[in-house]
Formats: sequence, structure tokens, C-alpha cells
Amino acid sequence: MQKLMKLMAFFCSVFITVSMCVIIYMGHNRVVVIAQSGPDKNQNYAPKEVTGKLITMKEAYAGGAAFKVPLPAGTTAEKITIENIYNDQKLVITLQGVTGSNYESEYIEGYISAIESAMFWEETEKITIHIQLTEVYEYESFLENGYLKVNLYKPSDKYDRIVILDEVGKEELPPSVQILLHDITEMVQVKLEENGVRVYHLEDQGKTLEDAKKLELIEQLEANMYLGMGLYMSADNPEDFGTITMCDTSYFRPYISNVTLADILQKEIVTAVQGKAGGVIESEENPVLENLKIPAVIVCPGHASNKQEYSYMEQPSYQEKITTAVWNGVSKAYEMIEAQ
Repeated sequence: MQKLMKLMAFFCSVFITVSMCVIIYMGHNRVVVIAQSGPDKNQNYAPKEVTGKLITMKEAYAGGAAFKVPLPAGTTAEKITIENIYNDQKLVITLQGVTGSNYESEYIEGYISAIESAMFWEETEKITIHIQLTEVYEYESFLENGYLKVNLYKPSDKYDRIVILDEVGKEELPPSVQILLHDITEMVQVKLEENGVRVYHLEDQGKTLEDAKKLELIEQLEANMYLGMGLYMSADNPEDFGTITMCDTSYFRPYISNVTLADILQKEIVTAVQGKAGGVIESEENPVLENLKIPAVIVCPGHASNKQEYSYMEQPSYQEKITTAVWNGVSKAYEMIEAQ
């Protein structure tokens, strides 16, 4: 009996010792996933009065598109935010409540071919790092052994359904109508993403893009649909109302034409709001629609120049009908695309 008790005591002590070693090891070598953050549209990502300093980079390819950033001592996951400013092809890393960086002597290492440059700004209790990428990437990040490890992915490798969402003609609208258009477009984005579509909203990061930049981004993203959102303004007849869709008809696509997509979306919206179909209109002098080979349309769910229709579009319940109808149309279009 005494031998058995001694044996049990021995195994218990071994188990406790091994467990403590594992805990200590994991504490020093743990991997913590950093949550992704959406962009703060009102934030200045670099202090205007301070010049950023370059961070040295070192190529150290170890399989896959990944790099790691050294972190100051005491940096925890809660102090790190990362924002993917895809309109600028940039990752912005913010370290809050952190001081004492050594980026003038330390370096970023890994798959440096994906990075054009890296700079940092150090303020009181805050360090901001800009990673300028060569193109648009999705990312995952981990805190590992004092480094922030970032894995990069092509959007098309991560998502099957990619939609470009664009606010069209916004600069020509009155300020109140601009806000309404933005609100409806954001609701469309939420609805699509709730249903598994990756949406890139080109006007959603505090910056209006030129047409050439839009086309460049769309090509990099390998998107499979472009959806422009607009609000129609009729200067000649303010009583006009109804849903209008626009597209370029010059590009032939056997599985789903632009006209077919435009017609699907218009029917869905008109049915949902019990409104009037204004027809599918040939777009005029729109470089984006003219140069896209993917299905591409502009949707104007109503006339902002019509006071009654404008008041309808301000109502959240009416906006919900529009966004659900857009999703239904996009879903039907994807069924046609994916059937090929």
C-alpha cells in the first residue's frame, strides 16, 4: 500500500511539473490572433506635422506571402489595431499605449516582394506603422514571440464572390442627397456581406477615386461583379419617379449580359417597393462601365428630384426593401454566373 501511494505521489509530481513547463512555454511562445479592424474614415493615419521614418526590410522567404514586424516590449494584442486601407493598398498598424520602438535599428522581414515601403511615426503613447503594399491584399495577423506576423492573401484566393460597390455621380448631388446615397450603399454592403459576398466599397474610406484608379483596383481584386449605386436627378421634370438601371451594351458576355443584370436588378427593386420601372438605359461616357469585362451596372433605385419618392427613400423600412431587392438580384445573377 505504501509503495502504491509513493508511486501515485511520484506520477502526480511528474504531471504537475510537466504541466507547469507547458504553461510556461506557451506563455513565452503563444500565438494570439489579432482581430481585424474597419477603417476610421475620420482618422488621419499619419501626423501631418511629423515626418515618418523608414523601416528597413529584409527578404526572408519561408513559404507563402508573409512578413513579421518586431514589436516594442510589453505590446499585447489589446494594444494593436490593423486597418486594411485597400483604396491606397496600405496596411495601417497602430500600437496604442506603447513607447520605445527600435525601428531605426530593427527591421521587417519575410516576403518583402509584396511591400513597396514601410514607415513609422512615434507619438506620446502611440506608434503608427504604414505598410505600403504593391497591390491589394487580404490579411490575417498573429502576435507571436514579440512579433506581429502578417499573412497576405489574394482576394480571389480567399473569396469566391467579390462585388465592387461604387457611389456613382455623388459629387454632382446636393449634400443631403449624397448622405442618403451613402446610407443606402452602406446598407447594400451590409446585406451582401451578411450573405457571404466580399464587398469592396470604393467610396468608403474617405477618398474619392479617379476612374483609372478604380479600374486598376477592380483588376487587382479579380472581382466578378461591379455594382454602381446612384440617385437620379431630373432637372427637366421633377415629377419623374421610378427605378432606373444603366449599363454598357457593347461588351458581349454569353452567360449574363450587362442588360440582363440591369433588368434583373430593376425588376427586383420595382417589385419590392411597388414602384415604377424607368427602364434600362445605355450609359453615356462612363469609362468604368466601358472598360469592364465583368457584369457591371449602375442602379438608381429612385429619383431624388421627386419630393415624394425622396421622402420614401429616407425611410429605413423603404431602404431595407431596396437593399433586400439588390441582394436578391445579385444572388440570381451569381446563380447564372456559377452555372457556367
